[in-house]
Amino acid sequence: MPSILVYAELLLNIRQVTVFLILPSDPGPDTVVSLSSDRRSIVITHQGEKQGLDLPCQVASIATSDLPLTKLKELSFRLQVATDLDLSQSQRQSSDDKGAPWAALSMTPESRIACRSCKNTLVKESIPVWKDLPSENWAEMMDFWHCHKPNTEDAHSIHTHELTKGYAASNQLAPSRGVGLVDISHILIFENDCTGLQTSENNLLDLECSSCSKPIGLQSSNRTVQLFKWNISVKLAKGSAWESYPVQRFISAQLLALIRSQATHKFLAYSGDIRYSKEALMLWVFNPDLIYSTSIQQGGPKHAMKIFYQSVSDPSSLAEKQFMVMDELRLPDYVLHSLHANLKATGYFIPVTARKFQEWDVGLLEY
Repeated sequence: MPSILVYAELLLNIRQVTVFLILPSDPGPDTVVSLSSDRRSIVITHQGEKQGLDLPCQVASIATSDLPLTKLKELSFRLQVATDLDLSQSQRQSSDDKGAPWAALSMTPESRIACRSCKNTLVKESIPVWKDLPSENWAEMMDFWHCHKPNTEDAHSIHTHELTKGYAASNQLAPSRGVGLVDISHILIFENDCTGLQTSENNLLDLECSSCSKPIGLQSSNRTVQLFKWNISVKLAKGSAWESYPVQRFISAQLLALIRSQATHKFLAYSGDIRYSKEALMLWVFNPDLIYSTSIQQGGPKHAMKIFYQSVSDPSSLAEKQFMVMDELRLPDYVLHSLHANLKATGYFIPVTARKFQEWDVGLLEY
């Protein structure tokens, strides 16, 4: 880890880049910030040591900046975004990056699906037809948009109508043979099209890879297999490389979809049956469109969500109290633990003074 820690994030609304510095000792006259000629990176000089950082975007021209003399080892300052820089381009790129990988449009009859860990084949034949699943609340929205909604006189007719209409919330979409249905976080495949799977000893609904016993997905109703995208690798076409993505990529896409459809930024993430769950995370997506860079992590600026979070020991009662302002996000237990660990780890990218907001911890979720 570098002795000089630097973190920068783009504030889109006010067109400024905030830079945080954590120095190994008090700053002095030789502590200087220098801007590169292309105005896309800075170099911090302190007691003979240098630390560079690629900024989230191009900033306005300055030659050097002397930091204020202070006893604080953690400093911050802001740089104005270049006046001729079109930030909408960064937003468009960010919007493109937010989508979950492997939408139906990218899948072909040549696409292959395998276990992420050992590349054991999970779909035995080509799937000629791929379709995107609608959003989770599609059935409820159909009720709002139904042009000729049938008259329902009493409770019995209402119940009968719910059972017979094709878009009832109780009716689940299921694939037929040779058809794959694609959601943000999973892929639905007809069970006869699958291979290389076995049921878990702990839960008959959980599916594992028959080769390495790593978790893969769930056995759903209607003879359907649900493959979680974070547990699989996909080869989109013949001759292409196998692709796989970290779990946070799919969780961030799920959160963004819920923000757009439910107009809420607070979520309760839990696993299993919420009535008996003893571990959960309350998430507040404070900034869903953050561009940041840090000297701890290589690879230049990253797109992420800034998330405030806190652990919850009684999610059921919290869900009852906050049901009007908070949506639910059900995850497998190992994914919930991975999400918590990721938020903790990325919190160390952020300066100490910015890692807490009141009772909330602060972390980043990349996409």
